[in-house]
Amino acid sequence: EHLLNWDNEAEMIEKIAKDVLGLLNATPSRDFDGTVGLEAHLNKMQSLLQLDNEDEAMIVGICGPAGIGKSTIARALHSRLSGSFHLSFFVDNLRGSYHSGFDEYSLKLRLQEDFIQKVLNQNGMRIRHLGAVKENLCDQKVLIILD
Repeated sequence: EHLLNWDNEAEMIEKIAKDVLGLLNATPSRDFDGTVGLEAHLNKMQSLLQLDNEDEAMIVGICGPAGIGKSTIARALHSRLSGSFHLSFFVDNLRGSYHSGFDEYSLKLRLQEDFIQKVLNQNGMRIRHLGAVKENLCDQKVLIILD
């Protein structure tokens, strides 16, 4: 696009920055290359997620004792799949990030606020009910990983 096609130079720069960021985020990470046995776990997770099914929300859990690589699988899965989604969100250390002072409803509200703020890039955005994420993102393909 040419500078003359833009009314506002700041908007043009913001568009260019978003385009470049999108290209950078689409580049797959090589952080997990060489991790023994990871590929089999990732393939299994991808088959469980049924990624070709665009009409339904899918939920898959990874469970097991501490130290067996659950977080590594989750991070690698996010790295591999995030480029296939309109939006993606990875919450690392969920248990430690949200103190236990929240009741269940407040915790869900806070998680959704953080999610909406990150994916829509709007800090300080507040939501009033648990259906806000569905209302705002119902037409988007979104990957959410909670670790």
